[in-house]
Amino acid sequence: MKAAVIIKIILFYLLFTVSATAVIFIYLKTGGEYTECLTDNYCLNSWDNTLELALIYTLTRIFYITAAFALLFLTIHIIRKKYIFIIGGLVCFATSGLAIFILIKLTPPDEINRYIHIFIISGFITLVGIVLTAAHFKSNRKLF
Repeated sequence: MKAAVIIKIILFYLLFTVSATAVIFIYLKTGGEYTECLTDNYCLNSWDNTLELALIYTLTRIFYITAAFALLFLTIHIIRKKYIFIIGGLVCFATSGLAIFILIKLTPPDEINRYIHIFIISGFITLVGIVLTAAHFKSNRKLF
């Protein structure tokens, strides 16, 4: 990328940050008073700490927007490079494994029978992962 394009992107982000912070600042000042607790010991009041609260709201929204665009470009790259099946399979394996791990770690042993559907759904997700991974490595012959 050229330096001029990078400077324009940085200026856009700065302008967006300042304008969004100003809009949120006005919203917080004109709205009702409330307290936002970020941790157990650190709370911000909407009238006393308006600028800090507006900056936190703005920066988290900028983070969400930037992450969404980054994931969009990453998805386009994965589709262009034809890695979509292997990445999809790995995501399916990770999702099913994480669901079972969380279920086993957080559920008392005598209550696991109430959540048997998680094992069944994870099994189907694992099967989808196997199919996607096999589709990535297939040759010109049919899989099944």
